[in-house]
Amino acid sequence: MPSPFDTMPNSLPAHRPDQILIQFADGATAADHSHALQAIGGMLNAVIAPGDDSSGDLSRATLGQGMTVEKAMEILSHLPGVKFAEPDYLVGGQSVSDDTAVMAGSSLPTPMQHVTAGQTGW
Repeated sequence: MPSPFDTMPNSLPAHRPDQILIQFADGATAADHSHALQAIGGMLNAVIAPGDDSSGDLSRATLGQGMTVEKAMEILSHLPGVKFAEPDYLVGGQSVSDDTAVMAGSSLPTPMQHVTAGQTGW
């Protein structure tokens, strides 16, 4: 399976220019975390998902002054304990439903509303 570092686009989609997401490898030590942050002049912003038996922490870091997301990705790609790093992409809705049931928060019948044979409608 190719690494996320194998193909880095020249122009990244909309992302936070001062933050990066870092997926640490399973078994990454506190020293690996510290070294990664020091290498990009960064500061831990948040642990988004703590590590488990199959992977390490997924963290968001604020980049040091003058560090770009692209440069941070390049630096982090060579460090032990880092599985991959990627931009903190901006995410938003693409469309709005015009279904009034969905907009009201109800899309499936509740247990009391289940349909029975011979029922002609709600």
